[in-house]
Amino acid sequence: MYLYHMRKSILFVDIKIIFLLFFLLGPTVFSGCAKSLHPGKNLTAEQELAKFNELFEAGEPFYTLDEAKDIVYDLVPKIEKLAGKKFLSIPEIRLIDSAEAAMILKQKNTSFLNRSKNQFENSFNKKEETIIQLMSKTMGGIYEPGHKRLNLIPTNIEPKLRIMDLGYKHGMLIAKMTIAHELTHALQDQHIDLEQKMGKVPGADEWYALASTIEGHAEFIKRSVGRLLGVRYYESDEQTDLDFKNPLIKNVVSSESPYILKYTKGRQFIEYHFEKGGNRLLWQILENPPVDTSMIIHPETYRPLPYDTLNYRAILDNVYDFAKIDKTTQNIKFDYHNFSISKFSVRYLFSDLKIPDKNDIISKIEHYQNLSVKYKAITFARIGFAVLESEKDTLQYIEIEKKFLSQKVKAAFSDMHNNFLCKNDSIKIAEQITTFEKIKTRYEQEKLVKTKYAIMAKNNMVVIYRDVALWLDSCEILKIAEKIFTRYESAENTIVPP
Repeated sequence: MYLYHMRKSILFVDIKIIFLLFFLLGPTVFSGCAKSLHPGKNLTAEQELAKFNELFEAGEPFYTLDEAKDIVYDLVPKIEKLAGKKFLSIPEIRLIDSAEAAMILKQKNTSFLNRSKNQFENSFNKKEETIIQLMSKTMGGIYEPGHKRLNLIPTNIEPKLRIMDLGYKHGMLIAKMTIAHELTHALQDQHIDLEQKMGKVPGADEWYALASTIEGHAEFIKRSVGRLLGVRYYESDEQTDLDFKNPLIKNVVSSESPYILKYTKGRQFIEYHFEKGGNRLLWQILENPPVDTSMIIHPETYRPLPYDTLNYRAILDNVYDFAKIDKTTQNIKFDYHNFSISKFSVRYLFSDLKIPDKNDIISKIEHYQNLSVKYKAITFARIGFAVLESEKDTLQYIEIEKKFLSQKVKAAFSDMHNNFLCKNDSIKIAEQITTFEKIKTRYEQEKLVKTKYAIMAKNNMVVIYRDVALWLDSCEILKIAEKIFTRYESAENTIVPP
């Protein structure tokens, strides 16, 4: 946890506030299913966002530019000693507000995605503006590798103090800790070139593994700086029962959120290796980061490996022409969203399932690719493609998907569509369910429609198919799976070092 206390006052540091993002963003959709981040709440997304904006209304600047520079010059030698590296130069320091922070976030997101052949799950899509707005109001600073500059947001500190009913002394500690974190990114950038590292990342799991290493290192140094400033940390990272006065914050408990795991698990990964080999080993790992998040969760398994740069997106591209299903869809121009999904997100999706060794099974996923077929606000079809380490792992993973599906599908019914009329001896039909689901139209109206699910497997591969109101027959669904399996088996792979 990124919390500390001094004279019995509990402080709520930057990363903890990010929990609010997951509380406010609505359902996270994955593999045809949605997980509510705020069960039992009747607020609309607009109402929640309005509450958030009111809660985090910008305050007066907590420090001036000259004061920020004094903090930086005071922290630099401390960070150099703690990290075992010298700054080659002091980054440019700027004070910005949340509006400029939002612009920087949007530019960083767009630039990152444009450099990659894969769209990632964290590519904000339709909710980009909302997510950026939320992040810009909670963060304390942003380091920009491209410009080699440190952007600080002093107007975001006062709302945190107001929420926690804390005073100036605590605000200055928050400021120093935030600046220490961002300065660590500047030090990393000067020695390992963060932009170059990010530019090589081929998929979501690799991105989270790299981000966990980078953010974990920055959090590790930040905590070390905190101790020098007299901060005392909780010994247990499991202690999350904070006495938040604001009910909106009190509802936000989501330790499995992928955006949070890259900080919490990332720091634990760094601490493990610091104990083994000190700063020398940490910089070796930053230069050769883990290539999947399983190494972050199980730091003892880390070893420097090349990236798997197989073009998984091509495996699902144009796998089926959904516009030609029947006359009602021929004139529809579907939007296709083809992106990779990390194991952090799979863990989060299945976090409520009571299955023995669940996370160990999830760690055996080598890649997960998702294709969503959308028209306006409705997702008409979704295809998930998972590759696991072995056929045995595939069978275990199927059981997780089946149990998750059984929880989601409340009213399945049997009819002629539930039987696969077509067969393929090499493909296992693990599940096919027909049900009714409520979907929301573009005008937020609920409509009850028939939905079809199918889970198919071959060797170490799984395809999870779902459509809404399209009603492909079993032969067409099987052909989609066959095409995906064949494409993967014949795909060419290349190896690129991280």
